Amino acid sequence: MLPKLHTTRSRQYLENRLNITPGTEAGKLSTEHVAAIAAYEAADTRAFDDTTHLLRLMDLLPLPGEADGEGPTFWMSLSRVGGKNGAAFLPVNARGNVLEALNGNGEPLALRWLYVLGKMAEAERTAMADLIGQALVKRMNLHTARDPYLGRLWLDDVEATSWRITARSVDDPDFRDDEERAQQFHHAWRNA
Repeated sequence: MLPKLHTTRSRQYLENRLNITPGTEAGKLSTEHVAAIAAYEAADTRAFDDTTHLLRLMDLLPLPGEADGEGPTFWMSLSRVGGKNGAAFLPVNARGNVLEALNGNGEPLALRWLYVLGKMAEAERTAMADLIGQALVKRMNLHTARDPYLGRLWLDDVEATSWRITARSVDDPDFRDDEERAQQFHHAWRNA
């Protein structure tokens, strides 16, 4: 379950900041271009990894379009136990965010998870952990595991991964390359 490697943001970085296109031949790149591309890709790798992990976590659950009916039933039950914001879990409502994550931008999906999980009451979260745990035990053939515990681990992992994706979204190339902002940051911490 891998998202696309090159996103619109990476294309914009190449075109706007480095004045090159993704199809530029390697022999036409300067050393500075290669270094800038390597630095950008190294920074972007963590976002790619977290988006991949978030999609993989979702892939552990029953798929919403499964022909045997298990997936749609699971997601309907998940939306029901999710309380007043549970409808956000319905595939028809989350589909756009999932497809965007598959295209390399995990931020909308991460924001959806953070918003909904942040609004849930503890009883709703417990019911959701139990439902997810049951699905994980079945999917992973872990019949000796405790359902609610696995569900709680899954929810905590989704929440932490979503937070990393969201927090990292402010660390775009324009921010990293902003010399004035870097100087302000350095000055503020030096004088703290």
